[in-house]
Amino acid sequence: MKGLIISSIAGFGLIALKRYCNGPMSLYRSANGTDMTGKTVVITGGNTGLGRETALELAKMKAHVILACRDSKKAEKAATELAKESGNPKIEAMILDVSSLSSVREFVREYKQKHSRLDVLINNAGIPDTLPGRAVTSEGYETVFATNHLGPYLLTKELSPLLAASGAGSRVVNLSSGLEAMADLDLDDLQFEKRAYSGVYESSKLCNILWTNELGRRFDEAKNGVLAVSVRPGFVPSTEMSGKTSGGWFYKGIGVPLLWPICKDLSHGVQTSVYCAAAPANKLVQGMTGSSADLHRPFSLCVLTDARFVCMLCVVLCCAVARQVVITLIVLFPNRVTKWVNPLKLPNVCGKSLSRYSTLRPKKPLPARAQRLHRFPNKN
Repeated sequence: MKGLIISSIAGFGLIALKRYCNGPMSLYRSANGTDMTGKTVVITGGNTGLGRETALELAKMKAHVILACRDSKKAEKAATELAKESGNPKIEAMILDVSSLSSVREFVREYKQKHSRLDVLINNAGIPDTLPGRAVTSEGYETVFATNHLGPYLLTKELSPLLAASGAGSRVVNLSSGLEAMADLDLDDLQFEKRAYSGVYESSKLCNILWTNELGRRFDEAKNGVLAVSVRPGFVPSTEMSGKTSGGWFYKGIGVPLLWPICKDLSHGVQTSVYCAAAPANKLVQGMTGSSADLHRPFSLCVLTDARFVCMLCVVLCCAVARQVVITLIVLFPNRVTKWVNPLKLPNVCGKSLSRYSTLRPKKPLPARAQRLHRFPNKN
C-alpha cells in the first residue's frame, strides 16, 4: 500500500509538471479574438510543425498569411489546406530557403514586387544539429548556423524598411529555444571550424536572442515603432524538426516517453508565437525573450522553464516511479528477481533489498488461487 501511495503521488507529480510545462492557455486565448484584417504576416517554414500551426491561428484572425518555404509543392499544399481549415482564402506560398543568402535576396526582391507592406515577420524555420559532421552551404557557411541565424538575420535586415513603412506596431518574432542556456558561444569561431562540431544549434539560438535584443535597441533608436521579440516554444516532439533529432528508435521509443512531462503539443507550443504576433504593441516589451511562463507567471515559478532544471526534475520523478516498480516486482516475483540478479553477482547491492522485500507476506493466508497468482509459498 505504501508503494502504491508513493507511486500515485509521483504520477500526480508528473501530470502536474506536464500541465505546468504546457503553459496557461489563457495566453493563447487572450490573442485568439484579435482581428488582423488588412495585416500581412510572413512565416518562414510555415508549411509544417509550429510554423503551420501558427499560420493557421493567424489565418483564423483574418490576416494575410504568406508561407515562406523551400519546397514549393509542400508549401502550395499547406496553403490550400490552411485556407480550407481557417476559412481564409488569403494564404499565399512563396519560395525561400533561409540557408541560402542568395535565396533570401531573391525572396525579398519578389516580395517587394508583389506586396507593399509587412506587419509581422516570424522567423520560424530552423534545423537541429543532427548532421553526421560539419557541412557547409554553397556559399561556404556552416549549414545549421546559416539556417538558424544568418538567413533570418539577412531576411529581417532586407525587410526592415517595409516593416517600418507599415506603421507602429509592426514586429519581428524570432523563435529561439530554451537550449540556448546550454550554449558555449565562441565569437571567434561561430562557424565551428576550430573546435569540436557540437552545440552549434544551441549557439545559433543564443545568437537569435542576442540579435533580437540588439535589433530592438536599434528600432528604438530609429523611432520607427517596430518591435523585436523572441520566444521559446518549448519541447514539441510532434514537429518535423524534432523528428529529425538524432537518436533514431531510442529517441522516439524511449526518449520522448520519458520526456513526456515536459513535452508540449502543437496548440500549446505556438501560443507564445501567436500572442507576440497578434497582441497589441503595448503588451510587449522591446527586445524581450519569453515563453508562456515568462509572460503569465511570477518570476519565482519561471525558473522551471529552464531546460536543465526541468530535465533534472523529470529524471528524479521517473526514478521514483522506477523504484516502486522494482519493489513491486521483488514482492510479486521474488524467485524470478533472484534468478535475474544472481548472474550479475551483485549480492551486496541487491541482497539486502531482496531479502527485505521478498519476506513481505500478507498477515492472513490467501486462497490457493491467489497464492498461485502472487507466487506466495503456502505455509500451511
